[in-house]
Amino acid sequence: MLALASGDASPWVSSEERRRLAGLLRVKKLSGLVGRLDERSRVERFFAHPGVLDSLRHADNVVPAGAHAARDRGERLVGGRDVDVYVAEKNLVKLVRGFALEPSQPNAIVRALPDGLWPFVDRRMPLAAVAVDLAELPDARSRRMGAS
Repeated sequence: MLALASGDASPWVSSEERRRLAGLLRVKKLSGLVGRLDERSRVERFFAHPGVLDSLRHADNVVPAGAHAARDRGERLVGGRDVDVYVAEKNLVKLVRGFALEPSQPNAIVRALPDGLWPFVDRRMPLAAVAVDLAELPDARSRRMGAS
């Protein structure tokens, strides 16, 4: 849905399903579907030592999400120091151990995607995925940016 809404290729979706989703997007618009998309990943919140935040954001097996992904796509939104990334479910434990992530005082959002689903090309988020990520964040500016 998010790749389609972004105009990106989605070869894992059949042409029949693509037509159905395109029709749903025309009727509901992406903003009307945000609530239905909250199960696209398993969201975990961790504390990462401030000294590893930049390395975590640029790790080989992650894709930046949220405000940092918006900035990477040319939006005028400052990412801040917190981290928001996507990782394949199969790489989550390795990421947590490798960066010594802890469940207290979170400053890192890690969105684990089900195994077999990795819709990212060149570590770039589909623009619609960026919008939905932003719409789910607690600060008002990010939510407004995601809704627009």
